[in-house]
Amino acid sequence: MDERRRPAHRVLRLSDGSAIVEGLVAVGTAFLLLALVVHVGFLLAAREVAAAAAEAAARRAAREGTDLAEAARRFEEELARALPGAEPETVTIVVDGDVVVATATFTWHPPGPRLSPSTLVVRATAARSAPP
Repeated sequence: MDERRRPAHRVLRLSDGSAIVEGLVAVGTAFLLLALVVHVGFLLAAREVAAAAAEAAARRAAREGTDLAEAARRFEEELARALPGAEPETVTIVVDGDVVVATATFTWHPPGPRLSPSTLVVRATAARSAPP
């Protein structure tokens, strides 16, 4: 038989064990990518939860006669309760004219594999309201 007519199993020869090693590398790569996708998913969810907490804090602080220091403390507690692994760095609620601005900067360590801590900043505004 000449070279062009050899059966496929004789042309494609694998060394013993190379398919096993390549399969293990592929499975390991798939698990690393899965961990990265889960990490990014948790990060997006944490950002949305923190943004919702900031909006709620700004709306609460926009009422007339609200103690801003107490509102900031409550906002910090909400972040800690809603986001396990969150470590608030700065939490502020300030009045800027007719607008209340709630801002929080925090470091978040997501559940699962610790790839890297993430620092998030959320900010929300609400118009000040006064009773009629």
